[in-house]
Amino acid sequence: MRGPAASPGSFVSVLVSAVLLLALSMAAGLPVAASDHGKTCTREADRSKSVARLWDEALLDAIRRDFPAPTVHSRNLFHVSAAMWDAWAAYDPIADGVFVHQKIELEGAGAARRKAVSYAAYRGLTHR
Repeated sequence: MRGPAASPGSFVSVLVSAVLLLALSMAAGLPVAASDHGKTCTREADRSKSVARLWDEALLDAIRRDFPAPTVHSRNLFHVSAAMWDAWAAYDPIADGVFVHQKIELEGAGAARRKAVSYAAYRGLTHR
């Protein structure tokens, strides 16, 4: 017999919190175990687009290649978008996060913000 199931909202909150915490740690330069053992990821796409838009386009491309599953795809779009928003909002003094409300004060936060957004999107997608 199974115990009481956790609510879907709590799972999402824990998932997004973990992804955001990891993304913020990476952006702040804290050591985090890497699975790719030193490989680097460089941005070779159109530099006029934001990093969030590039990840959204990658996610939409993956959806086009997958089997039709509207509810699954909409859930994944929401979770990745919320994780990216939370990573972005952490560096903005006014913006409220969806699941995480932690704030980071950092001079020249642009690069760290882009890295956090990208890492949140990457981890959210690879988890799915």
